[in-house]
Amino acid sequence: MQREENIKLHAGDSAVIVRHEEGGGFRVEIYHHMDKTLLTQEDIAFYAMLTRGMAYHVTTDLASVLDYGKKSFEDTKNDVKVH
Repeated sequence: MQREENIKLHAGDSAVIVRHEEGGGFRVEIYHHMDKTLLTQEDIAFYAMLTRGMAYHVTTDLASVLDYGKKSFEDTKNDVKVH
């Protein structure tokens, strides 16, 4: 049985979730909490394209994404938060 953990999106947040598939592989899911009182149409378009671009890149060029992941461990200037 899979353990479930809730993730709270605050107004304006977006999340890219990578789910492990039983039997191997993964799927990518995108979630948004697009608060139109907080975000402009340009903000909404930016976050939609950013998250879709990340999901598309990982599903079309996984090797490149993994290489960037390896390089990110060496980059002390870039602040990536992993929860």
